[in-house]
Amino acid sequence: RNSRVCSAVDPPPLSPVRHELPERLSVVCSSGSSYAGCYMLHSGRRLNGFPVWKKDIGDLLLFSTESGMWAISRESFVHEPGQDPGAIVCTRRHLGVLPDKMQVCDFE
Repeated sequence: RNSRVCSAVDPPPLSPVRHELPERLSVVCSSGSSYAGCYMLHSGRRLNGFPVWKKDIGDLLLFSTESGMWAISRESFVHEPGQDPGAIVCTRRHLGVLPDKMQVCDFE
């Protein structure tokens, strides 16, 4: 089985205390995956009750699936009813924790 492993990485904070959603997330992959890159907060948009980040280039979204896992997928696949449309999905449920605050968020 070929698996793509990526991790959501919190960029260095601009101030010592942050009480808001991160404006950007960096996704780092072990290989030259198209999922790697900078994801910007998609202001005002939520999926499954959680915020959404959109890749700065292309149509990829980082979002919460219905089953409570962070996923990255093309925007056009996100709205298919009844299934988790993640092209790559975090290997652990987030239990309400944002991707930049999870101790481990490896995507496969």
